[in-house]
Amino acid sequence: MINDAFTKKSQHELLLLIAKGNEEAFSIIFHQYQPKIFTVALRYLHTEPLAEEAVQDVFIRLWTYRDRLQAVVNFEAFLFILARNVIFNQMKQYARTFAKQQEMPAMIEGAEKSADTRLLDEQNHELLRKALVKLPAQQRKIFELAREENLSHKEIGQILDISPLTVKKHMAQAIKSLKMQLQDHIKLLIFLSF
Repeated sequence: MINDAFTKKSQHELLLLIAKGNEEAFSIIFHQYQPKIFTVALRYLHTEPLAEEAVQDVFIRLWTYRDRLQAVVNFEAFLFILARNVIFNQMKQYARTFAKQQEMPAMIEGAEKSADTRLLDEQNHELLRKALVKLPAQQRKIFELAREENLSHKEIGQILDISPLTVKKHMAQAIKSLKMQLQDHIKLLIFLSF
């Protein structure tokens, strides 16, 4: 049962509570936006089970990244960009799965990475994470939204209520700083160049 005091809070207050891990506030936001996201997902995915899965993924990501909600100025834009990305990723995943099923025998041979490659990937990820922590907060947020969420400068600008040009400037500064920190790690430098 949701506390009546929570239902009277503004959206901004609810987001601040969610950022601190409050599940009741999250439940209110979930119930408020779940039908809208389901409708959008159903329009693209054409089946209720896939649309329900997309809605779950959206809200799992929202909870996972709840600490970023304090910086979000336009929550509805943020949520629907997140939903769009989840839906499109799901569509791509199902397209790839279908294609792989058609080519399964040829794919089996080269499907696994060696243990060495996986270890190297983990080490590179850890190096990048440590370098990101050293960036100013705004640059780090913008870099993460661009690289982890695949958002455009315009979308990031909408979420953070800044111009796309400011986003581009912060992104360039973040990449420059990361390249300096990681200059001895060629694979990460290649990643940052794209």
